[in-house]
Formats: sequence, structure tokens, C-alpha cells
Amino acid sequence: MTSHLKRWLTAIIAVPLLLAIVFYGSDAVFSATIIIVILAGVSEYHQIVFGAGHLWEKAETLLSAF
Repeated sequence: MTSHLKRWLTAIIAVPLLLAIVFYGSDAVFSATIIIVILAGVSEYHQIVFGAGHLWEKAETLLSAF
């Protein structure tokens, strides 16, 4: 499976789900979704920048992001 196809499949699944959360979800569900997306982004940033190790820095930035 090519990366282009993976991106299309992700968009086909994620966009309707995101729209449903925005328009039909409660404020708590929307806030939880935003927090999950932020923490996932910070975690991916950690993998790119720090790699293995640096647990203190990872914990500190995840706590700050939350």
C-alpha cells in the first residue's frame, strides 16, 4: 500500500468522524478530541526530535501540552 493511498484512506475515515464530533458531539467530547490530537502530535514530535531516551524531557513537554 503506497503512502498516498494511506493518506486518502485516513482522510476518508477521519474527516466524517471529525465532522460528526464537531457538529454532534458534546463540549466534553470535543475537548477530549482536541487534547488527544495535541498529545498525539507532541508524542510524534518526541519520536522525531529525541528518539529513544530523554524520558524527563518527554514527560515534561507532555505534561505542559496537557
